[in-house]
Amino acid sequence: MHPTMNLQSVLLTPQTQPPANYSPLVLDLDWLSPVPRNRVLYTVTDDPFFAIGFLPRCSQGRWLVFDAFWLHPDTSVVYAIPRFVETLADFLANLPRAERLLLRSCIEHDESRRAFCDAVAFWASTARDPRIWLDDDVEMVNWDNGRGFDDIDIACALAGHDFWLRGVQLYTEGN
Repeated sequence: MHPTMNLQSVLLTPQTQPPANYSPLVLDLDWLSPVPRNRVLYTVTDDPFFAIGFLPRCSQGRWLVFDAFWLHPDTSVVYAIPRFVETLADFLANLPRAERLLLRSCIEHDESRRAFCDAVAFWASTARDPRIWLDDDVEMVNWDNGRGFDDIDIACALAGHDFWLRGVQLYTEGN
């Protein structure tokens, strides 16, 4: 990316994931540092730090969105949620500039979706962190047409900066 570009947001998908043999010499993602709005898509069962090469570079971001995906309505992922929330808690603790972390539940399995929302709400109240927000009213994307990521990216672009302000705050001072 050219140094004079002034990106306001970026969408990071599993395709952005560094290879297993990641080396900073191979994949230079320092351009992410000044981007104020970072959106990360990942599968709930994957390591939330699947993007270990770029998540630390999101540390200057003020608004972060994590879309938690699970596209199998007949299969539970309740078992994976505690580990995911614990990892995100560690990550957010190291982001002093972050003003908001919006977690979006893109989980098609009903029990897993409820467990995800409950776990995130519990984390926010336990951590007493007003930066944690939840959007559980996410429209599911049709992945069968081969354009899932494109559709997500377009919907985000059409929403503009309002996209980053969705959801509900899970903890407020005095609650």
